[in-house]
Amino acid sequence: MGSQDRPRNAYQRPQYPHVLTGHTGIHFFLDISPTERDETRQWTRQTIATTPPGTVLIWDPMYGYYNSDLNRSITAPAIDAAGWVLDLDATKYVAGLPPDHVPSDASWSVWLSPHAGDGRSTEVTTSVDGFARKALREP
Repeated sequence: MGSQDRPRNAYQRPQYPHVLTGHTGIHFFLDISPTERDETRQWTRQTIATTPPGTVLIWDPMYGYYNSDLNRSITAPAIDAAGWVLDLDATKYVAGLPPDHVPSDASWSVWLSPHAGDGRSTEVTTSVDGFARKALREP
């Protein structure tokens, strides 16, 4: 099954077509190569600092942080500091958190680049004290 046959889901919305993650299992699950430049972004500090438009970032506490290459060792606070917007509902879903639970850097999290692929600003509707200065929660 190629990418043109794959249904678009919350992590592949047309306005956020690029995936950025340090966990290659995500690429496998989405049936894309981690080196496919049309669909992915390289997991490095520089990429995260430049917040490429139209990108969904999936972070996990193991592969996101623990890496022998320091340029690929990224913390959730570094993602927040770069200006990424936490997708609160997607984070709670992928981390298996109950609705009333607050995410932390001990669980998976999903972030959106500050600008969608069309250049519009990513909507910010809330924040998560101690974790994300900017967050999005679907109504």
